[in-house]
Amino acid sequence: QLLDDEAATGAEYIDAAWVRSGSGGEAIRFTDPPGALMMYTSTPGSQGTAVVARVDAGGRPLWRVDTGIGRSGLRQILPGEHLTAFVGTRPPIPDKLSEPLLVIVDHRTGRQVTHSLWQ
Repeated sequence: QLLDDEAATGAEYIDAAWVRSGSGGEAIRFTDPPGALMMYTSTPGSQGTAVVARVDAGGRPLWRVDTGIGRSGLRQILPGEHLTAFVGTRPPIPDKLSEPLLVIVDHRTGRQVTHSLWQ
């Protein structure tokens, strides 16, 4: 079953979680093909970034995108019907400020648009 925790706990999916419609809401689900939106960490440690993937009913990724946002720097997820936005900072670099980002991901294609929040 897709939303069974087992589907998202493979070794390649570090700290995997389903992206939900809101705090305490249902996981974002899709039809055509059936699936859901999952987030996981690219690599262990402080340099890991938040990866978003649309997975099918068997848990296999249809597409995946690396947001560039440090998993520990992820501050907000703004789910929408066709797009989800992620707000956070790049992974930490010693003695430097981490760049704040807004990353918008299209649910159907996985196309992402990244905006720096520095001016």
